[in-house]
Amino acid sequence: MRPQLGTERLMTSEQQRRAQALEYHLAGSTYQELRILCGYQSTSSAYRAVQKALDELGEPVSVEEVRADAKRALHRIDAMRKGVWGKARKGDLKAIETVLKLDERRSKILAKETAAKAAQSVESEGAAVYDLQRRLEERRLSSS
Repeated sequence: MRPQLGTERLMTSEQQRRAQALEYHLAGSTYQELRILCGYQSTSSAYRAVQKALDELGEPVSVEEVRADAKRALHRIDAMRKGVWGKARKGDLKAIETVLKLDERRSKILAKETAAKAAQSVESEGAAVYDLQRRLEERRLSSS
């Protein structure tokens, strides 16, 4: 059975390309890799495409989701690293390269998680400052 026209939102080829870029990004590809895989002119074009695809999803990512994703990714990286560590210790150059790439990816994930924690802290402090200002204003108004 064919869907009726207008009942289903059709994606343009650019939307499909952005969706593909987002899939690669979520799988851990760098923006340089996305540039090549998806045919973008530059890494900044690939970055903008991923950001637009995220915006099109419409739901902001919470700090808790970032932490959960980071935790899962770190566990995957640790498992992969354990798998190649023995070969790397024996001098296998490909295994050494893999370990270094996994360590680099792990560092990037930890940096993102740290940034998410900092954002949550700033958000909490901002709410506390706003609450304090509101209470001071209420006190000032009640004493007048």
